[in-house]
Amino acid sequence: MQEMIFTVGTTYSRKDIQELLDVPEERQNGAWFTGYHFYNNNWFIFSTIGTAGRTGHDYDDHFEGSDFVWYGKTGSKLSHPSIQSLINPNGFIHLFVRNNDRKPFTYYGTVKLKAFFNETPVKIIWEIKA
Repeated sequence: MQEMIFTVGTTYSRKDIQELLDVPEERQNGAWFTGYHFYNNNWFIFSTIGTAGRTGHDYDDHFEGSDFVWYGKTGSKLSHPSIQSLINPNGFIHLFVRNNDRKPFTYYGTVKLKAFFNETPVKIIWEIKA
């Protein structure tokens, strides 16, 4: 578990992130290209704000002051194991945000749970730590 392998304010593609984490090639696809992924005891949130992401989904993720309002995948529920792991993590939760589905993500740092809402999709407010 490494909290600060990334630099706040720096942009990264998913490939850049995988290289920094030494993700084996056979584990570099699949869930890495969704809105959130668990790897080596850490969560990685990838959010596109203000426009639809590559999958065509356009969630209402946004900043409220210094907090980040985030929605899980379509159909996500508070009871899902992935959501339970996000709200009760053993490792770090890294937040990457972009406003164009073709651009790299900006790293905002690690986040911690501020509030969650039992809606579908799940709504979570993250407090940015770094």
